[in-house]
Amino acid sequence: MAAAAVLTLVITSLGTFFIWGQVRLTRKAVEEAVAGTEATREANAIARQTGEAQVRCYLSPKEVQFCIDNLAIPHVRMNFLNSGQSPARNFRWVFQVRVKVMPDGWDWENQPREPGGGRDIPAQQEETVELAIVDEKPISQGNLSDLLLEPEARITVSIKAIWDDVFGTEWSETWLFQATAATGVDVYVAMFPDFT
Repeated sequence: MAAAAVLTLVITSLGTFFIWGQVRLTRKAVEEAVAGTEATREANAIARQTGEAQVRCYLSPKEVQFCIDNLAIPHVRMNFLNSGQSPARNFRWVFQVRVKVMPDGWDWENQPREPGGGRDIPAQQEETVELAIVDEKPISQGNLSDLLLEPEARITVSIKAIWDDVFGTEWSETWLFQATAATGVDVYVAMFPDFT
């Protein structure tokens, strides 16, 4: 009887040892599976970011011009390019213009404003928008005369462009332009990027 009890103890101990070893191996396999799942998630995130970067829209200004019409209303015309592989959705822009008659003349600046509504810009397309700055403080007729008679004016334009990509991500960039040039009624002044 004692021999049977000892034999049962040995067999039970060996069985417990093997079960403990199997549990340890199973735990290790689960930990490796979790690590593999995390690595797969990271790889998927990287692949998604790369794919989105390849097909999203990329907007850049090509040409910006400033003009004052015969009603003393300033205009900003912007030609830009979507060089991306997908359309820019709901494109809109906030702009601010400052005009200073050189060297020590008057100074005019509009309030920053965002025009209503957005537009979609097709992929690989150029687009032109022009907005009149009908402001609560327009350029007075006297200042308009000064602007036309003085040899030159310094004009600065700040444009904050806002758009959504096809993935629903909102993007924005601020572009600065300036020019020092003679002005006239209905004369479009080419603006240059201001990197300062």
